[in-house]
Amino acid sequence: MVVVVVAIVVTISEAVIVSSIEVVIDIDFRFSAIMYLPSPCSGKRLVGGLKQSEGILNLKHRLNIAVMILTFMVTVLVFSGCTPKGPVEEETDYFQFDTAILETDRGDITIRLEKEKAAEHSRNFLELCGSGYYNNTFFHRVVPGLLVQGGDPNTLDDDPANDGMGGSSYRGSDTLLAAEANDLKHTRGAVSMVRGNGPDTAGSQFFVVLSDVPEYDGEFTVFGRVIVGLDILVEAAEQPGTPLKEGGFRPEKPLVINGCRLE
Repeated sequence: MVVVVVAIVVTISEAVIVSSIEVVIDIDFRFSAIMYLPSPCSGKRLVGGLKQSEGILNLKHRLNIAVMILTFMVTVLVFSGCTPKGPVEEETDYFQFDTAILETDRGDITIRLEKEKAAEHSRNFLELCGSGYYNNTFFHRVVPGLLVQGGDPNTLDDDPANDGMGGSSYRGSDTLLAAEANDLKHTRGAVSMVRGNGPDTAGSQFFVVLSDVPEYDGEFTVFGRVIVGLDILVEAAEQPGTPLKEGGFRPEKPLVINGCRLE
């Protein structure tokens, strides 16, 4: 693009200058024809006409130098507006990974994704984990012996009243996921998606069941399983806390997700 701009500017400049030279030469020759016609009485005027033509050649030479200088200046000006950029980083395809490891102060929790059974929910979880969406959020709701719930960015603020009400899918703000029917069951260690009142209202929140809950089958989309660290979640669910109207407790010392790495 820069080369094209420079070429256009130089071409136009040369065309203008050459046209100007041709006009000057034409005027000079006509002037010479009038003022320096060869005379049988003297040849000096013919010599004067030649000197005038040499002056035009000098003018053309100087204008050619001006074209080169103009070309250089235009090139410098154009390139000076182009800030060198570093290497472009390719976007990471988080879907290539099979496990997500939630890092907490009490140990790591490893989740294996069921990508073949719940591809979009698995992608959603991997994308949110990989992008740091879950960093410093915490499991805001626990039901002892039954489940722990997390993944809400609202837990990052100081208002406990809005915990459990936030979160969007990996597609962007205010976007949600449609349910993915599969044959995965809500058995101990299953990771499933929290949703709203409708079936296609999942965002970022998820829960892990601590015991078999067959009544959840078909109601929520299971997309993974905890294969390491389930005991950490069981212990977190036993912490004392404040009762919630939707059932369960808000832990006094909730389990924080410090970070997430994918493997």
